[in-house]
Amino acid sequence: FRARLEGMAPTRLLFLHGYGESSTVAEISAGKLKEQAEAAGVVVLPFLQGFTQLKDPMDMAPIVDEKYREMCINGDLDAYCWYPLVDSVDGGHRKPPAKDFAFRAEKAAQDVAVKKLCAHVDALGGVDGVLGFSQGGELCYLLAESLELLGDVARSQLKFVGTFGSEDTFQQRGMPPKTISSQLHFCICFGENDEAASVDSETCAAVLLAAGAGSVQTHLVPGNGHEMPKDPVVLDMVMSSLKTAVETKQAKQSTAAPAAPQKIPPPPPGWGTNCKDGKPRIPPGTVEPLIPIPQLQAIFDRLKEGSGKSELEMRDDFARLNNYALNNSIVSDFHSVEGSVEILRYQAHNPTFRNSAMCILARMGFKQYDLSCGPLRNEYFAHITGGGEEKDFFNKVLAVPAY
Repeated sequence: FRARLEGMAPTRLLFLHGYGESSTVAEISAGKLKEQAEAAGVVVLPFLQGFTQLKDPMDMAPIVDEKYREMCINGDLDAYCWYPLVDSVDGGHRKPPAKDFAFRAEKAAQDVAVKKLCAHVDALGGVDGVLGFSQGGELCYLLAESLELLGDVARSQLKFVGTFGSEDTFQQRGMPPKTISSQLHFCICFGENDEAASVDSETCAAVLLAAGAGSVQTHLVPGNGHEMPKDPVVLDMVMSSLKTAVETKQAKQSTAAPAAPQKIPPPPPGWGTNCKDGKPRIPPGTVEPLIPIPQLQAIFDRLKEGSGKSELEMRDDFARLNNYALNNSIVSDFHSVEGSVEILRYQAHNPTFRNSAMCILARMGFKQYDLSCGPLRNEYFAHITGGGEEKDFFNKVLAVPAY
């Protein structure tokens, strides 16, 4: 415990298996993850077994792999889940054209599972991150909105939530999350060929950010189905995200006093393209003046103009943009929409702010920076797997003008 207080203890990660699996299966399916974690100095804690054992063939119906399901029904393998899934519960709906949910969970069962998980995390003395496959990841989402159930030590220590092939729990139940702490950073991974889970990563990321999450990364794993990835590049990326989240929190805790807010960062390369006399250039035909942050409606009007989005969608975009501004997590002062775009592009060069900044840019309609879309995401993985440097890839992407 003293070592943890002094920042000397290794990063600790808790892994949760999928529906119908067990701690024994997790040892196999997450074996590569454990190897990669140890190489990165991350300790994967002993695999926890699902809280409910599946015994009836009806309980095993949600297991997607037919051969695996048959082995469980025949008693060749023990099967567990974190909470039961049934086919008679109302809730949310998958985004078309995906088929709707065949099974959903009852809220009471999910609440019990969250309380048991929190008790386990407290008993461990806290963890730095939780990461789950399939239903295990869905339970991780529920934990993220329930930090108040953790003890003080565990609550302050948790910084990272990762999921592999996990459906959006909030979409499944038809209800957005409660407030998500800004100390939590999310990494959502899903297979390119996953036919068992419909992972709507863009919507999930937007919902988490709107609820207050510190950052959200989404990654499509080329060639992967509904399974834990074994590609070292992908697993290294996840470990890097975990350690960045931990280091970000430690840096904040070690700061004696908050730095003075930086209203506008130093001009990035190419700043003059969209600026005049050091100020953002207003497109011809508009009369928008430079506006300080209190004039919120002016920002909203400019965001809505010509966007083709509904008012609800635009208000979501605006609320997220304003939230980052007011919390000074990216910038503390937007002088105009054009100015904010340039500031966000500049901040996206910083790995700490990159995903949040690019997510906002994408939500504002600048799809050339949208990492959640297939082409750009595939280009990223091709660049990395080809031995390219991450910073070179993002320098190239961010060199594309916004207008």
